[in-house]
Amino acid sequence: MKRRFGLFLLTVVVTMAMVMGTGCSRAKRGEDVDLEGPRGRDISGPADKGDGSAVRPRAIDPNAPEEIAKELVTIYFDYDKSNIRSDQAPGLEHNAEVLKMHNDLAISLIGHCDDRGTLEYNLALGQRRANSVRDFLISRGVEGKRIAVISKGEEEPVDMGHNEAAYAKNRRAEFKITR
Repeated sequence: MKRRFGLFLLTVVVTMAMVMGTGCSRAKRGEDVDLEGPRGRDISGPADKGDGSAVRPRAIDPNAPEEIAKELVTIYFDYDKSNIRSDQAPGLEHNAEVLKMHNDLAISLIGHCDDRGTLEYNLALGQRRANSVRDFLISRGVEGKRIAVISKGEEEPVDMGHNEAAYAKNRRAEFKITR
């Protein structure tokens, strides 16, 4: 009887250790975390041509907002943060240029979170993230009256997983053209 209980206890401990080890792993930025946006766009921003200048946004037919929307990259955030990460600034610069080229369009910035935290906290954090992106765009010459800010909190994840890679994809601000 004692031997069976010991084996059972050992099985429970090993199982718990395995579950905790996989659930708590934290990838360092840039390691084993795929941070491509929902449209498959690289989040790091426009490609660098090697001379320090970024590739400029291409001109798009203003009557094709769905094509313009494809040019806008999703912006990602660190856990429990709403400040713009330095690796996300080039993508935001690119988005600002696209929006200035098409100054007749209005957009919604939609802030999102991973599912850690309360619903209320995540709604507020999503709002702060969208506000940070709005403030950045305004500082780059995009008119504030063209920008609506919305928070979805944790309500619309792009990845349903419960690991750092999934959480990283869900901590984002997305751009939606509203006309």
